[in-house]
Amino acid sequence: MDGSIVETTGECKEGMDISYNGEWGYHPLLISLRQTNETLRILNRSGNRPSHEGAAAECDIVVAELREAGFRNILMCGDTDYSQTEHLDRWNAGGLQFHVTVHDISR
Repeated sequence: MDGSIVETTGECKEGMDISYNGEWGYHPLLISLRQTNETLRILNRSGNRPSHEGAAAECDIVVAELREAGFRNILMCGDTDYSQTEHLDRWNAGGLQFHVTVHDISR
């Protein structure tokens, strides 16, 4: 899963807002299948929303769909913005694994 700021130049577009870095646009959350990059879920959010907002609920939906499709081993990947302890503990108790990517902000 990943979120990124998507800048837009339109005026008065519904849901558009200013991000932490001053860009006007959206902050969509994308959940995809790692091996194929197939989009499993996308949530469009305004540009001023934090990365983790709504991510756990969207992950729960995707996990249910993957299990229904026959996936037995699920490894969820995201950066530290998504590593909310309450959800990691719950997912772990449900048999899921989670890989957290730490970004090097010193560059």
